[in-house]
Amino acid sequence: MPDLRQVERITSEINRIQHRIENIETNLGNIDSVRKQYEEMEEKHKNCAELIQCLKSDIRELRTALEQRNLHYQKTEKYFVATIKCYFSKILESRQFKGYIDIKKEEKTLELVVQPQHGSQGTTTTANLSGGERSFSTVAFLYSLWQCMEFPFYFLDEFDVYMDKLNRTKVIDILVHHAKSRPQLQFVFLTPQDVSFISKDVSILRLADPERIRAE
Repeated sequence: MPDLRQVERITSEINRIQHRIENIETNLGNIDSVRKQYEEMEEKHKNCAELIQCLKSDIRELRTALEQRNLHYQKTEKYFVATIKCYFSKILESRQFKGYIDIKKEEKTLELVVQPQHGSQGTTTTANLSGGERSFSTVAFLYSLWQCMEFPFYFLDEFDVYMDKLNRTKVIDILVHHAKSRPQLQFVFLTPQDVSFISKDVSILRLADPERIRAE
């Protein structure tokens, strides 16, 4: 027959186990409390897991939207650059000039390269042009920029100071035609030069000549 443990030993072991259980319950709480805490933590874990999945989904959507915006930005940038270059060359050609806009995106620089009518020096930067040629090239550049933006008011001051009559007439015709094609906007061109050749349907406001003080 197997050896039977004494009642005292069994009782002592029961007491020891019971004491251990009491210590565990003292430190961690009773089984019901532990079960409740476990269920609460399990619910929190479930909620956090669902939140993480939602955040991952949002991140994917944001990444997709960002990629689409970057693509749209690149397309818009290319369109504006092409438009500006096209109109700049077009305006130059109206006076038999040749030239282009050299845009270096990485270096963040922009340079106007122009060859005047019957120019013998070839294409050059605007710094080497005459005053009238530089003014004409500047107006051509501004005009090309206007094709890519729209504001309620446009002001251009003394744009024709150094131009000869032929270039002035051509530039003013271009500007007036542009203004008439956008009647919802307002254009103001300030010039100290003669404007008697401008068509009658253009409003012309002439300021009084400045008073000159004679030295005694």
